[in-house]
Amino acid sequence: MPAKNFAALIESLSWRGAAPARTCHLAVGDARTVSLIMKGKKKVETRFSVVRQPPFGKVSPGDLIVFKKTAGPIVATAKAARVMYFAGLTRSRIQRLRDQFDDLVQAGDEFWGRKMNARYGTVIFLSDVELVTPTRVDKRDRRAWVVWPTSHSASS
Repeated sequence: MPAKNFAALIESLSWRGAAPARTCHLAVGDARTVSLIMKGKKKVETRFSVVRQPPFGKVSPGDLIVFKKTAGPIVATAKAARVMYFAGLTRSRIQRLRDQFDDLVQAGDEFWGRKMNARYGTVIFLSDVELVTPTRVDKRDRRAWVVWPTSHSASS
């Protein structure tokens, strides 16, 4: 499967008659996580970090999220239905977020344990999940989240 230019791929994606997304996000995740999204079992995507970095403060309702497996192809898209941001997180606040969202996040003890030192958190409720033809893109950096403004966002 030949690699595609990410910009060309984003421009080719649509919401089947819906208004175009303002911004597109490439979310890279492990095979288990992406598979749960594809099956509709994982309804919320979360990202936690020690420093302020995307997707924190960058995702808005209506944005397109493209899911790529780590070292693999893009396999699904979703719409950001609702977004919540948390800054100044503490261990106790992260535990409360786990208690509140764990059924929707579908993560285990290892995931939450690794996030206990985070200071920033992003919670994204997903809708309109669609499987796409597995497509490889030319992405060589280690970023797990890439913000890509679409040509539609430049005019808004």
